[in-house]
Parts: sequence; C-alpha cells; structure tokens
Amino acid sequence: MKSVQCSRTKATSGTFCSNEIEILKEIYFSVIIDETTDISTSKYIVIIVRSYSKKEERTLDSFFGLVELSAATADVIFNTVVDSFVKHDIPIINIIGLALDNASVMMGHLNGVKAKFLERVPNIFVMGCLSRHVTEGGPGGAQATPAKPCATPGAPLNF
Repeated sequence: MKSVQCSRTKATSGTFCSNEIEILKEIYFSVIIDETTDISTSKYIVIIVRSYSKKEERTLDSFFGLVELSAATADVIFNTVVDSFVKHDIPIINIIGLALDNASVMMGHLNGVKAKFLERVPNIFVMGCLSRHVTEGGPGGAQATPAKPCATPGAPLNF
C-alpha cells in the first residue's frame, strides 16, 4: 500500500489533542457553533473554539468537534455542546463568548441556545451572525435599490 499523506487542511481529527484540552481547562475562550445538515438529512453541530495563545501572541480558531444531533432543538443543541466540553472536564464557566446564527432556535430569548447558556454562564457575551441575512437579502435588496451615479470619481461616498 502506498503511503498516504494528509495534512490538517485535508482532514480533521474528531477531538482536540490532550495538550489543547488541558489548556482549555485553564483559560477563558469563546465558542462558535453552527448547525448543519448532511446529504442524508442527519443534523450535526460544528463547534469551533477561539482562544488567545500567549505563546504565539495571537488569537487562534480551532476545530473542537462535529457532533451528530438527535434533534435540532435548543435543548439538544445546548446539551450536546455542553457535554462536548464536560466529557473533557473543561469548565463551562471558562466560556466567555458565544457566536451563533440568528435562527430562533439559537438566539431565542426564552428557550433558545443563547438563553440556556445565559442561565449557566450569566456573564457570557453572545453575538449573532448577520451573514445569513446578507446572503438571503442581498440579491433582492440590490435589485430594489435605485442606481445612483457618483458625482465625482474618487469623491467621498455619502449614503
């Protein structure tokens, strides 16, 4: 059998290495999560961890996991994300930031993933993502906006 080379851009491991897990036990970090569906209609949650590396003196985004969901409800998503950290003994209180899309299951003030995180980590900063709004509204918005020529090329734009 020929030797196969596979760099991190071609494949990702299912979990962090033990060194990265030990670091997350000691530092504050942010979590970016997004739900996705594969071609077989199975639902998954992607978990990305954003942290600051003192050693590298920069912010790092790292793939933490891709976990299949039994349902796409706020309870299931929240519990799946929390369990992903708890099984590695990473304290949930270390999560200081949370980025979600603006779907109601994620950003719901009463029963969404956001609300559930705020119950467990009251000082967490939660940020919604606007990219879905831009991609959904962009084409129609561009067609509905009247074209206005620039008065002078290179002049400041006044909107």
